[in-house]
Amino acid sequence: MGGLVTTVLTEIGHASLTVSPFSLFFRVDDARAVANSRVKDFGVLVSPGNTVYIGELSARDHKKHGIGVEYDRQALFIGSWQDNKRHGFGQLQWPQGVSTFRDYHSGQLTSEQPNPSAQMAWCSKILKSIATRVVPVDFQDLSLKEVLDSCLPSAAEDSASLATYNILSKALTEASKLKISEIFLAGSLGKGTRVKDESELEIVVVLNEFDAKNYGEYCKFAEECLASHGSDFRRTPSSLQFFAKDDLEVEIRFGPALTKEQLIILPPSSPEDFSFHSRLALQVDFVKKQHPLCLDLIRLIKFWRRTVVFLALRRLISLAQTVSQLAPTAFCACSKMSTNPSSRLADYFQQEEPRLGNQFTEDTGLLSYLRRVVPGSTLAQVEQDLTRFGQRVTSGGDILAYGRQAESYPPKLINYNAFGRRVDKIEVADGWNKLQDVSAEEGLIALGYERPYGEWSRLIQMIKFYMFTTSAAIFDCPLAMTDGAVRLLELNMGAVKDAATRQKLQSVWDHLMSRDPKKFWTTGQWMTERTGGSDVGGTETKAKKNPDGTYSLTGFKFFTSATTSDGTFLLARIVDDSGNSIAGSAGLSVFYMDMRKEDGTLNNIIIHRLKNKFGTKALPTAELELVGSKAYLVGAPGTGVKVISSILNITRIHNAISMVGGARRAVAIARDYASRRKVFGNKLCDQPLHLATLADMECELRGALYLTLDVCVLQGLVEVHKATEKQNVLVRLLTPLCKLYTAKQGIQIASESMESLGGTGYMEDSDLPRILRDVQVGAIWEGTTNVLSLDTLRPIMKENALPVFIEHIKCMLPPSIGQILPGARENILGACDKVAAYASKAFKTGSKAAIETNARLFAYSLTRIYIAATALVHAEWASKNAHSSPSDPAAEVLVARYWCLRQPICVVPDSVIGESDLKAIQALAMDRDPRTGHFRGSGDVDAQGKPRARY
Repeated sequence: MGGLVTTVLTEIGHASLTVSPFSLFFRVDDARAVANSRVKDFGVLVSPGNTVYIGELSARDHKKHGIGVEYDRQALFIGSWQDNKRHGFGQLQWPQGVSTFRDYHSGQLTSEQPNPSAQMAWCSKILKSIATRVVPVDFQDLSLKEVLDSCLPSAAEDSASLATYNILSKALTEASKLKISEIFLAGSLGKGTRVKDESELEIVVVLNEFDAKNYGEYCKFAEECLASHGSDFRRTPSSLQFFAKDDLEVEIRFGPALTKEQLIILPPSSPEDFSFHSRLALQVDFVKKQHPLCLDLIRLIKFWRRTVVFLALRRLISLAQTVSQLAPTAFCACSKMSTNPSSRLADYFQQEEPRLGNQFTEDTGLLSYLRRVVPGSTLAQVEQDLTRFGQRVTSGGDILAYGRQAESYPPKLINYNAFGRRVDKIEVADGWNKLQDVSAEEGLIALGYERPYGEWSRLIQMIKFYMFTTSAAIFDCPLAMTDGAVRLLELNMGAVKDAATRQKLQSVWDHLMSRDPKKFWTTGQWMTERTGGSDVGGTETKAKKNPDGTYSLTGFKFFTSATTSDGTFLLARIVDDSGNSIAGSAGLSVFYMDMRKEDGTLNNIIIHRLKNKFGTKALPTAELELVGSKAYLVGAPGTGVKVISSILNITRIHNAISMVGGARRAVAIARDYASRRKVFGNKLCDQPLHLATLADMECELRGALYLTLDVCVLQGLVEVHKATEKQNVLVRLLTPLCKLYTAKQGIQIASESMESLGGTGYMEDSDLPRILRDVQVGAIWEGTTNVLSLDTLRPIMKENALPVFIEHIKCMLPPSIGQILPGARENILGACDKVAAYASKAFKTGSKAAIETNARLFAYSLTRIYIAATALVHAEWASKNAHSSPSDPAAEVLVARYWCLRQPICVVPDSVIGESDLKAIQALAMDRDPRTGHFRGSGDVDAQGKPRARY
């Protein structure tokens, strides 16, 4: 108890207390008499039913009268009571999230309507305001006026809100006057105090949540208090009994084990045995009589109350943390008690935190893109749902809370149980599981394949992912692989000849497409082995056919993300009875494998360890071994690379969406913070240099967004067979370009946003470090920048994609366009000519060095050309449709200027790389010693022949 007891313990002033069987209420106004049956006292009630009540209580009948907050693990009610009947409104159901918002009159439900997220934030802040005045904390960052004004902006528009506003205003004003020394949470003496006569008392104390240390400490203190009054102490595992002189019997009983969430003092076994007023009078009589035993009993009771205070405060902290998971930015959890009674934090400056609004309606770039590209009839069908979802991913919804809870409790691998049995169980946070349920409810996978909006379905689906991923702790990762798996099945399931395999894959399809959380599955994509990641040609996993047509897989998978998924698709090499197989990529086939057998045990899988990653902490990623795992062949043998590529195309689009979503969130935080942070006499939003920095970040973001959404549109056309042959070629070129470039942009924007918040942005709990870590993975997953740059060459060399690309750019930019930004169109077309000339020179040489060395710059140039053209087209549209465009036309012109005129569009060199150039590059990259030809800083020994230690 230590410092906490020192902080909260004080002598009890009986004249200002009202004691109940499971609470102690302090009186705000000492002038009122306790005997007045209608006196109302402000305090905290912790009841046997897991209810916490904070408010006023009438002493006359132990019923709630007045106002307060009531919490019972299922609902939060803020309103008023009369004879324990609710008046007012504000019952919120969880953990499913905010589901109802009700009006009550005389305890009866009078109306029920969907609860806006603002009500959640309102109730959370009200509870916080009360808790921070009942429990001293280190961050009382909201004044009473700020709470009431910011939480109830529409109070005047709603009579019920206004009534409760006024009631709470009064209560909080009273509560703000109290000091911690005036606040006690205590219990009765268990069954109550029964007065047999003036000389004989029987006191039974029933306690809860005592561990062994507390029990021993308490018993020792009790014996010291009562030693002079008798003997014959008797200890049992649950009680301490003491028989005093004059037949006084004292029993201190440690109650039955209850759940950790409960903090209760057991009520009277029979209400008739308990007298509220005689109890209060008896305590006062103790003090008056100054009886030595009575005084020592009071000492004992006070010592017990110290522990109860400790438990009660811990209960309130737990309550605060529960609410913080539901509305974290609106409620700072009471996680640390203030042990310094002289602290004056309220007197110092407190920076206001940034706020997060609806991630759909506040995204001007997204809104204007949809107005320009999507037909009005389709947009009208989806806007309401996207608006709702845009709110659900903020602090006012449940997705961000689940994501934060998943980040706070990263996955844990348990290899063995207590009896030494190998179990290989991965425990994940409940928030992670809830995110899977949300994914099913929202139809995040099903939407892409039910295609209710035709060719626009893929775009609408990806917009939801764009808003979802950063709030959801990158749960987009298992969903991306699930999405790719559904696409793989859509393209290949019809060609499966084996009836049992086809039936199995149909069952998998049904699970992956389900909107029922109880039936919905996610799948993994396990290809990476120790031999390589993107280079799958060295895959060591072997597949041996079983008599029933299934296969047994044996191998080691080095990176398996979303290891808690229900199944996975993976590459393996089929071997014959002699163990022979075809080497290289040509020998690979795709298999589907359930993660578990029908009995719930792992499918002959050994999970060796979880990866300790830089970011994506909530996502379980493991090294595991397959030891005869049962699997099903998908597609023809030896077609693994072709079949699995359908997953890669989808997951790369998801990767880009995730990176742009992370960048969008980082910019949103930086922008709102700029409107609140004041330095050098002005807010950041009024300082030219800071504004210019934010504008550049937004230019990068919109460029990335327009590119990524265009790829989604093309993919949607391909999937419903409406794409032309040129559009099919174009999507195969743009997908790797989009993935590689947005990954770099996401890192740049997230880093800049962190810097824009200064030192606060560098703090872990600002959320920006998490965003920066998570976007960093975008440049690694599904192919690094260099791997994707080389992938870009494939459609150019095999499908002649470059002329298709340049023709498409020219079609986007007819001579009539570009009047709003002179020179922009010419710059873009000039960049097209330059990149075409470079490609012609490089491919004509036939030199691998000439083609590959500048592949990254070549890919960057193509991407920048496309973004510049899209930005110019969008600016032209916004200028011509200023009356209907959500964005300011001048802002869109600024975006176009950023991409078309402010920096080079094409960054490839004028000449191709020759053999001498490559040698110079190698000398610089590997620090080659010109005398010996050896590379410094690499190898097993250094220049002096001494061994180099492992890092």
